[in-house]
Amino acid sequence: MSEAFSRSTARRRVLGTLAAVALFVLALSLGRVVSDQLSDSQASAAPFSVTAAASDGVISLDYVDVAVKSVRATDTLVDRDEIETTTATFLIVDLEVLAPERSVHLGGLRLRGADGTIYRPTGSSRTGCSDSTSIATGLPTYWMACFEVPDDAFRGATMLLGRGNPESGLDRREQRAEIDLEIDHERAEALTAANDPLPTSRADIEPYDVQPVEVE
Repeated sequence: MSEAFSRSTARRRVLGTLAAVALFVLALSLGRVVSDQLSDSQASAAPFSVTAAASDGVISLDYVDVAVKSVRATDTLVDRDEIETTTATFLIVDLEVLAPERSVHLGGLRLRGADGTIYRPTGSSRTGCSDSTSIATGLPTYWMACFEVPDDAFRGATMLLGRGNPESGLDRREQRAEIDLEIDHERAEALTAANDPLPTSRADIEPYDVQPVEVE
């Protein structure tokens, strides 16, 4: 009786151990499934990038066409009679934007340095530049995008342009232009050395003045 009882007890322990192992394996499997689903969900929510170079001309997204017309720099911006200076450098990207089918608001303008750092555009309250804009249907809009960045961010910089603000998650599942500004070492040195005061302009359907101005 004692021997039979011992065998029964041992069998229950073995079965209990096997059950615990099975539950552990099942928990790992479920955890991995949940983790994979979350990863897939995050990936599917990410913006869809359309990569191009500034010299490619017009870059077409499904809601807007954009072209980089020029890249400039200065340490002094002039908004009417107001002067804004920086100890860094203002990188200016002159854009021509067209909404071919319907009007659209663009609030996802950013600059990415070669090291991956993301820079927001300087707002109109400081510089007279536009950090976001609404584009009317069928009318080209001229947009002066200004970024205040350190000199080492120029080389290899990429401009990001989209409809939604990335920080608020409004760029989920949207197309986004990633435009290589084609700033090599020589071009970066020339841009960061530029110091002619430049007039600013908010986005408008009329082309703006890109010539330096005199500052007293």
